[in-house]
Amino acid sequence: MNDDILFPKERIFQNIILHLSIFFGFFIIAGLSQAQNVSVQLGSNQIGSNEQYTITLKVENDRLRRYGDFPDIPGLEKAGTSTSSSTNIVNGQISSSYSVTQSYLPAREGTFKLAPFTVAVNDTEGSSPGTTITVGPPKQRSAQNPFFSDPFDDL
Repeated sequence: MNDDILFPKERIFQNIILHLSIFFGFFIIAGLSQAQNVSVQLGSNQIGSNEQYTITLKVENDRLRRYGDFPDIPGLEKAGTSTSSSTNIVNGQISSSYSVTQSYLPAREGTFKLAPFTVAVNDTEGSSPGTTITVGPPKQRSAQNPFFSDPFDDL
């Protein structure tokens, strides 16, 4: 019997493997072809002395593998970092974003200058033109029950 002759079940299996390989290969290539986008997002430039100022590095369509030091801001102290990530699939397009946020606590009230800066992110850089941060008196926070909201509070 000739080894080149395939039974119908084997041929169907080979066709399925071929089609799945092409299908998943397309998605892998489409995902790799999206360019990495790096952005620097500055927090509000007016905060109370009991609030945090933040700088966020955001990477889209690539993982956040490494990043440089966040800038020092005179009058504010580094308070810690947090990270987040998200992946979205819309109409077959896969997009992802990763971010790291540096928080700063004000040492006193006043006006402080964040100079223009550049931070290394993966194999590229993110930059910011800087800003002026105004720290005012502490802001009042209302104590609300996070599990219940009274609809008549606003009346």
